Amino acid sequence: MGGSETGSTFYTIEKVGPDEPTNRSRRSRRQTVNWQPEPMLRGLQLIDVSIRNAVSYLQILNGAQPSTIQFKRLADVEDYAAFLHDSVGIRSTNFDICLDESQIPATTKAQLLEELDKAFEKPTDS
Repeated sequence: MGGSETGSTFYTIEKVGPDEPTNRSRRSRRQTVNWQPEPMLRGLQLIDVSIRNAVSYLQILNGAQPSTIQFKRLADVEDYAAFLHDSVGIRSTNFDICLDESQIPATTKAQLLEELDKAFEKPTDS
């Protein structure tokens, strides 16, 4: 399903469980983003030209002589066409476990600290 050499996969952290101020329950979610540098570069070029033209227009509105102001455009009509037809197919995916949040209890900070203490408890010599 889609894919590119420059796609990225990363984890995000989100709240789960009851919507209570003291709830510290979290889960990690794997996110995959598909992107390609060429369409991004063309988009940045179009943004650059647009900002420069907006600044030129504002300069004229504020009294600059129009004959001294330059407006920019992309070099070729093909540049605009390429921008409009760029596609990376599937942009983002998430194959995730569906959780029934009503089954997830709220976790307090004290409970989490207690669990961490248990997890990193040094074994006793018997």
